[in-house]
This record gives sequence, C-alpha cells and structure tokens, in this order.
Amino acid sequence: DVSPEMLGSVEVFKNQSADMIEGGLAGTVNLNTRLPFDQGGRMMAFTLEANYSDFAEEVTPTMSGIYSNRWELGNGSEFGLIFGASYSELQSRADGTLVAEWLDRDPCDGQSLYVPSGAGIRTQLFDRTRDSISAAAQWRSADGELEATAQFFRASYENAWSERAVEPSI
Repeated sequence: DVSPEMLGSVEVFKNQSADMIEGGLAGTVNLNTRLPFDQGGRMMAFTLEANYSDFAEEVTPTMSGIYSNRWELGNGSEFGLIFGASYSELQSRADGTLVAEWLDRDPCDGQSLYVPSGAGIRTQLFDRTRDSISAAAQWRSADGELEATAQFFRASYENAWSERAVEPSI
C-alpha cells in the first residue's frame, strides 16, 4: 500500500525491546514513510509502468509520485510539506491441473495397483486495484528545540477473484 517513493526506510526487529509500543511473537517490521525534513529543498519523483498479462490478455497501469519542499520562514523557523500518491491495477489469469492422492486399489493379478483418487483442471482470474495517498507537514523552530510533525495516510485495496474448476473424483 505504500508507494516506493514514499517509503523512507524499513526496520526489522527480531526481538522486542522495552521502548517498542507493540509487536508480534515473530518480530516487528516498521515501514517508515518519508518526511519533508528527510531531504533538503525540493524533491520530485514519478513512476509509470504497465504490466501485460498474456493469459488475461490485458495491459494494466501502475503509477506513483511524490513531491516535497522545504521553506525557511521569516523568523528563522522551517516548514516542509510532502505529498505522495499511487495507483495500481493488475489483471491476471492462472491455469492449472492437478492429480489427487494416489490410492492402492484392489490387487490385479496379485500386484498392487495405484490410481489417483481424482484429477482436475482450473482457471483462476484475479482483478486487483490498489491506491493510496499520503501527506506530511513538518515545522521546526529557529533554535531547533521544537519540532512538530503531522502525517496522513489513506490506502484502499480491492481484489475480485474467481475460479472455474472441474474436479471429478473416484
């Protein structure tokens, strides 16, 4: 959900420490988004790509962008803004076959006969859309003693999945 341009760093913690607010038994992963004071001055970055799925016979877009700037205010304090957005579509199709477990059937002429308990074919269709927008503002006092940060992040994800299958069994 976080566009690559908005991702500033990733922190992986295998063990919990006392200063961590929450986490899981297997560890914690922090995704840190960029802030205006992470870089000096104006910064812009844009990404545009297309994905072609040959089974689905569809071309789908992915795009993202970021804009950031900092200003020095008249009293010596600093102010910065950053905006980011991303949009992604993906349509794909997967075809597959399967053979179920092999079972020992009645002996044939004294020999064991192993046959599959079933088989099948299937087609899976995926239609996914993701988008996100993010923004942050920072202010720092002239003496550097005070700093305020406000952040906003909204992401949405939709995935339509369908499957057609034929699986006869013995």
